[in-house]
Amino acid sequence: MSLRLTLLFLFAVMLGKGHAQVFTLIRDQPPGLVHAAAVWVDVDGNGKKDLIVAGDNSAGSRSVPKTVFFKQTGPDKFAAVTKGLPDFTIGAIARGDLNKDGRQDVVFSGQLVNGQYVAGVLLGQADGNFRKTEAAITPTVDGSIALADIDKDGDDDILLSGKDAKGRIITAIYRNDNLKFTEIDAGLAGIMRGKAAFGDINVDGFPDIIVCGLSANGPVTRLYLNNQGRFSSLTNHFKGLKNADAVFADLDNDKWPDLIISGENTAGRPATRLFKNLQNNMFAEVSTPGIRPLLNCTIDVADYDVDGDLDLVMTGESLERPYAIVYQNQGQFLFADIMAGLPGVSAGTARWGDYDNDGDPDLFVSGLDVCYNFIGQIYRNNTNPEIIRDEPTDIFIESPIVDYGRGPYYYFLFSSCFCDPQGDGKNAYHMWVSNVHKEMNDFELNYKFNELLVTQYPNWGPADRGHRTSNAFITAKEAEVSRLGVIESYKADNYQIHYFNW
Repeated sequence: MSLRLTLLFLFAVMLGKGHAQVFTLIRDQPPGLVHAAAVWVDVDGNGKKDLIVAGDNSAGSRSVPKTVFFKQTGPDKFAAVTKGLPDFTIGAIARGDLNKDGRQDVVFSGQLVNGQYVAGVLLGQADGNFRKTEAAITPTVDGSIALADIDKDGDDDILLSGKDAKGRIITAIYRNDNLKFTEIDAGLAGIMRGKAAFGDINVDGFPDIIVCGLSANGPVTRLYLNNQGRFSSLTNHFKGLKNADAVFADLDNDKWPDLIISGENTAGRPATRLFKNLQNNMFAEVSTPGIRPLLNCTIDVADYDVDGDLDLVMTGESLERPYAIVYQNQGQFLFADIMAGLPGVSAGTARWGDYDNDGDPDLFVSGLDVCYNFIGQIYRNNTNPEIIRDEPTDIFIESPIVDYGRGPYYYFLFSSCFCDPQGDGKNAYHMWVSNVHKEMNDFELNYKFNELLVTQYPNWGPADRGHRTSNAFITAKEAEVSRLGVIESYKADNYQIHYFNW
């Protein structure tokens, strides 16, 4: 192992101490896709979850939409099968029971390879196939789909957002009356590059709606109360975010759904915001120590460690690189990165789903990693390892977590690439490194480092996914010793060293 890789490994170990969680990468994997939408679904009602993922990958200089139905064929075994799903990208997909037959159905929307927009409602059949309906819903791209019973008639209705083929930005509700879908005039703000999601904020049995994303007039975040099928905007004043995700979830176990949002603010920076439900149709923002702000974000919620509270998985981009992070809920709205070792992905997604029915949610991750590889990976969660498997794998990730309560920590930052930072047509190996700083606010040093980089080297993109990282140390002396070691490592590999001192 090279000195540089050894240092990076040691940095990860030094970040803190605590419990470890093990995920295992299984043998059978779907193709890696970007602009991905994914859902775990039990089509035939046998209790086993299969995976549907839609997105695109490269074929030469162009992107090719692809939809994969990855069906379980045995313990930890999957195979791609053809089930009549169109190949689409920059879309959305959701599951629900639209005809009340106990089997899971699918609603999707996106763009075909010829540029045509497409949407549809597919009904799950007992043989594991889908049957397409004649439902007419508006196809959109760069949007979202959610299903819930808005009028308490027993079947799921459709909430859809995005940009339609005429360039309009919409958010629409389609009421389901025995598979006849009628768009209702709900007065919702149209959004794209964001999320329209359901959540029963006042626990009256009627799902309410959050709309978060880019509207025709800029970023918006808005709550709508469901008054027995009629929607009215609430007066909560949320800051608008785009390239965002929003999820309702009871994060403090008081039986009332709270709200987490992450995306891009009007200054172009990532922002994550967490709100406690005050039980009076109002929310109060709480701090999010330890949660990394991400844009182009996806969020999914499940109790991964089976301890009775809901945890998070988030994907997206900071200003330095992509991430995929599992956060353990430690109570009182405190969350800890368990350092699960997932590949950070941009233009991607992560989705929980207990495919092996052992009581703990497994995980699917898709997107583009820091080295521009297409990622498509299913991880088995080993919290409850009761399932007997024929071919266990040997990929185990066991890492400590950061104890943020002991901070602030000392950091230095560095980045490296084989690139042309001056824009003079001469590629070479370059490495940039900062001096040591104590970080008083989460990630502020990353933002400063990135600002210096793009200011002094305009040829470097403002959100480049190069090999840039930061490492935490208890003392400034420890940080400086490690900084010098990193510099010497890069010098030994004939990198040109650049210093950012401030």
